[in-house]
Amino acid sequence: MKERINPQGAIRISMVLDIDDCHSYPKWVAMGEEWDALLSESDEQDIFLGSEWLQAWWEIFGEGRRLHIVTAREKGVLVGAAPLMTTRIGKLVKITIEEFIGTGPSDRLGAFAGKGDTRVQKVLWKHIMDLKDYDILDLRDMREDCTTAKVVRDVLAGADCETTASPWIPIHGAYDDYLRGLSSNYRHSIARSWTRLKEEHEASIEVLTEPERMQEGMRTLIALSEMRWEGRGTSILDDDKMRTFLERALDRLSQNGQAIFHVLQASGTPIAITLGFITSNRYLYYLSGFDPQYQSYGPGRSLLVKVLEDCYARGLGEMDLLRGGEEYKYKFKPQQRRLLHCRYGRGVKANISERMGR
Repeated sequence: MKERINPQGAIRISMVLDIDDCHSYPKWVAMGEEWDALLSESDEQDIFLGSEWLQAWWEIFGEGRRLHIVTAREKGVLVGAAPLMTTRIGKLVKITIEEFIGTGPSDRLGAFAGKGDTRVQKVLWKHIMDLKDYDILDLRDMREDCTTAKVVRDVLAGADCETTASPWIPIHGAYDDYLRGLSSNYRHSIARSWTRLKEEHEASIEVLTEPERMQEGMRTLIALSEMRWEGRGTSILDDDKMRTFLERALDRLSQNGQAIFHVLQASGTPIAITLGFITSNRYLYYLSGFDPQYQSYGPGRSLLVKVLEDCYARGLGEMDLLRGGEEYKYKFKPQQRRLLHCRYGRGVKANISERMGR
């Protein structure tokens, strides 16, 4: 399908885009290099939209769904992409939902175009809106300050939209100056906890980035997550598919140095761990676990402080605390982002799905 864009201005330039709906996984895999190159030029730039993450997700969770990669090309060059999938739910009444690949485990989702090109994204989303083979377009976790969310709000007029918190910590100046900006009570509490751990348990921090140590990191994360949640509920890591997906994604991301575990040890034994990602000069804080036997030392908080200190040492520009407005995150004086969720339904089936909780 060809779309022609005529941007407004004194000089009118014509852009002709070829729009393609790809349902072939091998064809999508073959795009990997140009996919990631375009993503790096966009204003999305998250691990969760990269080929390694999304394709690992599809390999584990894609069964029963239909792949739908919408691409825009100009003279054969990839200039825009929307990683979508089609899911059918319901027994008596079948409801078809169009949503982002990676929905659930991915803290950021969206489409992307070079340098956040609004014109390309508008063509992608207008094409998607014109499709007749879905009842609901359910788009979650779009960064509100990026192009996808802005275009979706514009194109999906009448959609039900809501936002959720996604705090982040800007990194600039010196680490000690940042600490002085925290409340004195919290700062002293952090220092006391770390001093006690050092004196009573010879606390130390270990950083795992090597591909051959990813399995070790996953085993520790799973074990500490199980300890943390025992008798308190369920963890995302209780799901075997989620474990397999993460192991596969980490194997790929670690080849580029993008996956990182920080481990807090007491007398040589891991008592807390974080899994994060490094991309576009940012650290993404993804999952954590800790041994509740050491709860009086605040192991999760102590480790998070050390992760932040490491971000300063690496010269990163941001520590992104990702999805969720948990109270502990705001102790670190973060700034606020919002994630956008838009749901656009058509016809009677859309109303039925709302009653089903979808």
